[in-house]
Amino acid sequence: MVEKLDKFMDSETEVPSNVEYFNPLQNSNVKFLGLPFVKENQNYQRISNSFIEKFQVVNPKLIELGAHTAGVSIVFKTDTPILVLRSKLNKGAVLWNMSPILEIGFDLYLKINNKWEFYQTSKHKHLDKSHEAIMFEKLDRSEKEVLINFPCYSAVLELEIGLEEKSFIKTSASFSDAKRWLFYGTSITQGACASRPGMSYVNILSRYFNKEIVNLGFSGNALAESVMAEMILEVSGLDIVFIDIDANAVEFNTLKPNLELFLKTIRKYSKDLKIILISRVLDVYQKTNKKTNAIYLDTLYFQREIVKKLNDQSLFFINGYDIFPLKEYSDYTVDGIHFSDLGYYKFADYLKTFLTNNNLVKSETVYELFIPEISGGIGPKYLRVCPKCQTKNNIDLKYCQKCGIRILELICPICQSHNKASSNACAECGQKFLIKRK
Repeated sequence: MVEKLDKFMDSETEVPSNVEYFNPLQNSNVKFLGLPFVKENQNYQRISNSFIEKFQVVNPKLIELGAHTAGVSIVFKTDTPILVLRSKLNKGAVLWNMSPILEIGFDLYLKINNKWEFYQTSKHKHLDKSHEAIMFEKLDRSEKEVLINFPCYSAVLELEIGLEEKSFIKTSASFSDAKRWLFYGTSITQGACASRPGMSYVNILSRYFNKEIVNLGFSGNALAESVMAEMILEVSGLDIVFIDIDANAVEFNTLKPNLELFLKTIRKYSKDLKIILISRVLDVYQKTNKKTNAIYLDTLYFQREIVKKLNDQSLFFINGYDIFPLKEYSDYTVDGIHFSDLGYYKFADYLKTFLTNNNLVKSETVYELFIPEISGGIGPKYLRVCPKCQTKNNIDLKYCQKCGIRILELICPICQSHNKASSNACAECGQKFLIKRK
């Protein structure tokens, strides 16, 4: 057994006797993030108790998924030298493509020099439902600001936080903006396949912008039901709503019947509410199957046309194909669809840039995201296909490297449409071209 050879792999925990526990739901100094209905519910579920009967009729799966604590966090200040989490969950770690830490674990950040620094994840036995984990120990008695992210794919039924005797708890000033953001989406929104909760793109953006974000990711069940839109209207203080439902709603044939009404319902919240619709990113199945590619493109066109039709100045559209470089896409996923940590960071970085460039947020940031540079940054490289010899040339070349003929067209690798050489984007699917023009 490896844990016998390397003590750092051992999940056993010995908690000192001088630790006292408290229930965060009963402590007013603990600030909850991502739980808009916590006062009403008095638990950690993301959906409102008042909508459970409606979900039972429309889509009962939303009730179980709504109990998963994706995007839920707590933040507070304390001077304790040790912090222990004692939790009871609804299940153990069972999903084949998930990290057990993401599925049933917590992770903890400390604020150091005004920057959230990852510190530790909870240790646990994968199939156990009850856990006790030391998140830090042997620190000094100075004041610390603590951020704890909850599991993304399980329900936290009970939670106690243990601090050393006589330690104080104070309210944190972080995430104090009265305006919230909300993401409604698929398993990717819920954080599927990240290594731990803090690596989901929603949590990355929350730390980056010092913003409370409500995560309404429903794995396999983002279907744009009207009752979901109605519940979103009940969330107070919303400034931006992001909608990323393409992958689920297309599979269940609910996107085209539901999307326009869903967007119109969300608009009832406020004329000033910013709504951002995101189409699905490119995946390996589209690249290897022409039928799948046709479906994806049809869905992309449909969403773009709905946004144009509504003519809403506060409604924005992000073409998901712009988010990842075409050549390296598969390196951003764990299983061909769900993002790795690199994929989540890249996705978050794209949204950060989009929000900043469209003046939807202040340009000042808490700290910079670190995103490795990969083959020229965000966006796919396109090809100039020679009409004479069919050689595929780099997009920056105006003349065929094989036969020397001038290339007058750009071929979009997404939809295969022919475009003028002077085009900045595909006339058919809207995909941007990255070209160094001289």
